[in-house]
Amino acid sequence: MGASWTIDAPYRETREEIQQHQGDGVMTVEMEASALFAVGTYRKAEIAAAFTVSDYVAADPWQPHFDTDATSRGLQTLLDNAITVLNEA
Repeated sequence: MGASWTIDAPYRETREEIQQHQGDGVMTVEMEASALFAVGTYRKAEIAAAFTVSDYVAADPWQPHFDTDATSRGLQTLLDNAITVLNEA
């Protein structure tokens, strides 16, 4: 668990920004959660976010892992847990 950095456009992260956020303990970079939370705030709806790692921007060079078994397993775990939580609600 850790902080997440939301950026509004893909591939706009600079090396300096990545290093600064890493130093601040940020664990993930993503693009959708802030929009979901903004809608949730406006609509007064409960919102949650969960992530699976699909690539590594901290590595040099960038290492995409979108099509790996590990990413697929992570996404399946997120889906399974979301279904469980929603069934309990």
